[in-house]
Amino acid sequence: MSADNTYESITEGKLAKNQHEGAYNSLNVIFLAVYGYICLEAVNGRYGLGTMVLLLQYAALIRMPIFSISFIVDQSQRAVANTRDYFAAMDEATESSATEHGGTLEVTRGQVKFTEVVFGYEVKQPVLRGLSFTLEPGTKTALVGESGEGKTTITNLLLGLYVPQNGSIAIDGQDISQVSRASLRAASSVVFQEPALFSGTIYENIAYGRPDASKAEVEAAARAANAHEFISKFEKGYKAEIGERGLKLSGGQKQRIAIARALLKDAPILILDEATSSLDSKSEHLVQEALERLMKGRTTLIIAHRLSTIQSVDTIITLKNGRLEEQGSPDELAQTSGIYAELLRLQQGHTSSAAKRLKRYELQA
Repeated sequence: MSADNTYESITEGKLAKNQHEGAYNSLNVIFLAVYGYICLEAVNGRYGLGTMVLLLQYAALIRMPIFSISFIVDQSQRAVANTRDYFAAMDEATESSATEHGGTLEVTRGQVKFTEVVFGYEVKQPVLRGLSFTLEPGTKTALVGESGEGKTTITNLLLGLYVPQNGSIAIDGQDISQVSRASLRAASSVVFQEPALFSGTIYENIAYGRPDASKAEVEAAARAANAHEFISKFEKGYKAEIGERGLKLSGGQKQRIAIARALLKDAPILILDEATSSLDSKSEHLVQEALERLMKGRTTLIIAHRLSTIQSVDTIITLKNGRLEEQGSPDELAQTSGIYAELLRLQQGHTSSAAKRLKRYELQA
């Protein structure tokens, strides 16, 4: 559904609400006048006390149906607006129908190549402007840039959640717009800052990465993710319920469950929205160990939130105004006058202005 349609729907909803409130207030004024008139006539002696009470009761009986009509009109207007949005959403092509003729992605090396990619959530406001870079097989690459420069957009495009307006994205030479979304996402694993867990058991959450996995494979993935030890402490072990979004687990435990799921899936391409940025030091150490095992041998794209993470990758890509500004190893970029060198200087500054500048890059020292 387009942004214009959504805005129009919201506007109509607000208009209907205002109209309803206006009608409600008008009716209150009218009935107040009616009650006043009856009381005034009774005071002037035209009506007796019994007649006045009877007329007030009649007015009260009439009042409810009239107010109900106003409510029905309001609900009808809302229903019309919502129904149009519903059918507009239902008319959208599903991913399966849009890509049913696509081939199957075959990943042998895991090379990812962006070529002159142009994309914007609104056509006239591009986020990425002719972006080109290559992620070499088995390497770790960090994306660095101020908030709004397109780091998350790049990962969304790589997962096929959006399609570039211009340019192409290829994995091992295969344009991802020509392959099925199912095969594209089967080749990728994602670990977010906030893990995507669901209500169910620990076992079900890990096995979601590969539903046909055996119990031994699930346990092996949990061990590699440093999760087996805390899972074993639960009374029901792997059958323990974790609650909606894993509310019964700590932040570090949720991250290790998510990493175990990614290890079990064993996809050649890994996307990390850095998972250690909001953890205490002990949990961070355990999660970082698990991430190192997960990244081994995989093409990894990292949205970095810590400078220490950036310093340990193979390649850094810095973004500015939707374009690639620099690309190179941490040692190479430290010698330039670009964004990464500036971040290193800010890290050593220890001032409030330096902290604010780092925050613009969504980074912690």
